[in-house]
Amino acid sequence: MWFTVAQTAIPNIFLSWPWIDSWLSLLKDQNDTYVITASNHNQCVGIGIFVEKHVTRHGFFKSKQWYLHRTGDDKLDQIWIEKNNFLVSDQNSRQITSAMWQHLF
Repeated sequence: MWFTVAQTAIPNIFLSWPWIDSWLSLLKDQNDTYVITASNHNQCVGIGIFVEKHVTRHGFFKSKQWYLHRTGDDKLDQIWIEKNNFLVSDQNSRQITSAMWQHLF
């Protein structure tokens, strides 16, 4: 799916398969990862990978935090993606990105 979207997306080194593949190889087995996709007429036009991390806020509120193309671990995320976003097709990119975020929220 990544390659399908990348063929029609605006080139971005941080969302290229070599970058994402290297990042995925660094993920620990205990990380829960989720892939979200958007399709139009059965064709994948958007994709993103989230890592879920369990966090404690203010010392006692437990919650889940999702990170787009990041781990949530400051040591692993020292080299982070600039202008991080979903990989989306160049055509209708704003609408695709908006729809993907709306679906998540």
